[in-house]
Amino acid sequence: MKTKYYVTAFCLMALMLSSCGSSKKATADNYYSNPTEKTAQPTLKKREVREVDKLVAAETDKMRAVGIGNDFDEKESRREAILDAQNTLAGYLETCIVSLTQEYHKKSSANAKKFSESNLERFVEAAVSQKVSTKMIGLPEVFDASDGTVQVYVCVELQKPTDNVLGEIYDQLTQDEILGIDYDKMKFIQDNKDRLQELREKVK
Repeated sequence: MKTKYYVTAFCLMALMLSSCGSSKKATADNYYSNPTEKTAQPTLKKREVREVDKLVAAETDKMRAVGIGNDFDEKESRREAILDAQNTLAGYLETCIVSLTQEYHKKSSANAKKFSESNLERFVEAAVSQKVSTKMIGLPEVFDASDGTVQVYVCVELQKPTDNVLGEIYDQLTQDEILGIDYDKMKFIQDNKDRLQELREKVK
């Protein structure tokens, strides 16, 4: 009877140990398995480059920008796109010129008028708006959206070379005594062009 009891107990212990071992193995397998290996990698589809983007990327001595308009009326969408591009150009110029002018005021010992940051921005904005005029380059790209609106992309560029526009803005700012003549005109033009390039690269 005792022998039968020992045999039964031995069998039960063997069964429990084998069950435990397989459970540990399964846990280990699950722990070390990498679920990301089974996940399919997303496929990439390259977008077609718009013609207006190619126009903006082209090397030219006149700064360019893309504008986007969206409206149910196509004519209004075109106007919106042109205005958007013009604002982008003016915004680039204003950002760079304000930044350089602020730095000039901090470093300069010349008797230039001192302006608050908001007044400085206002003067620069006025100077830029007076000197910047644009024209459209290439043809607008027009798309019909699923919601019934019309989306328009345009490319505009400055009518004058960027150097000339910056030179005219410099003349205006020195005339208004926002800049002193100790800030060399050619240096002002080059400094702004360098910053414009950096700004455009960041936006890309």
